[in-house]
Amino acid sequence: MRPSLGPGHAFTVVAPENDNGGLRQAVFLELVAERRPALHPFIEHPNGTALAQLCIEQGRAGPAQQGGGVIAGLGVTIEDTSPPSITVGSGAALTPIGEEVQRIAEVRQFLHEINLGATAIGAALAQPDRLPVAALGDGGALMALGIGPGDTVVIPTVCYPTYEVGARLAGATVVRSDSLTALGPTPRVRLIWVNSPGNPDGRVLPAQHLRKVVDWARERGAVVASDECYVDIHPVGAEPPPSLLQAAGDDRSGVLVAFSLSKRSGMTGYRSGALVGDADLIAAQRTLRPNIGTASPEFVQQAAAVAWSDDAHVAERRALFDAKRAIILEFARRTGLRVSGSSATFYVWLAAPGGDDVAYAKALLRERVVVSPGSAFGTAGRGWLRLALVPSADGCSAATSAWSNAIAAGRLPGHD
Repeated sequence: MRPSLGPGHAFTVVAPENDNGGLRQAVFLELVAERRPALHPFIEHPNGTALAQLCIEQGRAGPAQQGGGVIAGLGVTIEDTSPPSITVGSGAALTPIGEEVQRIAEVRQFLHEINLGATAIGAALAQPDRLPVAALGDGGALMALGIGPGDTVVIPTVCYPTYEVGARLAGATVVRSDSLTALGPTPRVRLIWVNSPGNPDGRVLPAQHLRKVVDWARERGAVVASDECYVDIHPVGAEPPPSLLQAAGDDRSGVLVAFSLSKRSGMTGYRSGALVGDADLIAAQRTLRPNIGTASPEFVQQAAAVAWSDDAHVAERRALFDAKRAIILEFARRTGLRVSGSSATFYVWLAAPGGDDVAYAKALLRERVVVSPGSAFGTAGRGWLRLALVPSADGCSAATSAWSNAIAAGRLPGHD
């Protein structure tokens, strides 16, 4: 269904139940396209062009295509499965964001019955080198670090786009590199982003590499920021991915690590996480945050405390993603698709047959299967596809069935 864009910036949209985020993205991106002159120059980022156009096409596809709607959305990270029901205090369950919070009167009654500082996780996060956070965004984080024009921010060659967006909003220069030696005499490196386990490729950086990054940064007075929101999403029975905190040891100077309930607990809408690291950098964040209005509602903080304190539901999620990963990997083996990385997170990184990731993603879209072209995550991602294991296991199976049928019928490029 086409969105209706009203005057100014107002718009309305009714999305089909199985939209999986495609139509919502289309609405946003079409709105952006109409308002481009008024937006920050980062909108012109070339790596975003392919994904933006594909999202618009995803949104337009919907019911108009054969059978109606998307079979499986393996492109956006909106899970079909619900996050756990979090029980706080007297037993009222807080349901996921986007649904009405049940029994709100009872929730209000016990909001003050639990002292966050008395919980194990709360006590840990109360230390000066730890900070529970609501969604601030990379741009805000860079503001607190004092990064701006004339500074250089190093990000992975393929990565979540907001690292670059945040740096560009701050006026900094962005350099993409996975090798510190390849940087050469880059002037005024102020921040290095690492992301392990990584989005989009699911790779895990070894502890010795993380240690080298810390040493290199400290020699130059730079900060290392590690996005570890996927650190709990790894194969069942496997060793947890190493953290930058382990590489830094007892000295956390110049180090910031971000954790999140979005992936650990599937609580994306709660916008709750934690920063751990350099006490002085944390103090700067504490000073900034109250002044830009990022405080979480108290019931969200209480639910977050319970979620952080419970590991059983995380183990269940690991098993769930393992089952879905097995479906996709078996499909890749059967059809000869090449897989790289994909050792953690809930992503599978596939080489696009024929090498044109955008063309292949568009062809799959015609089969009502949504994937993300790798070029959306940086030029080094060209020729790759990111599959997000967010549909149900049945949805993953349905997607691989439709994909196999399209290969057999010759409707997808690169399968000679």
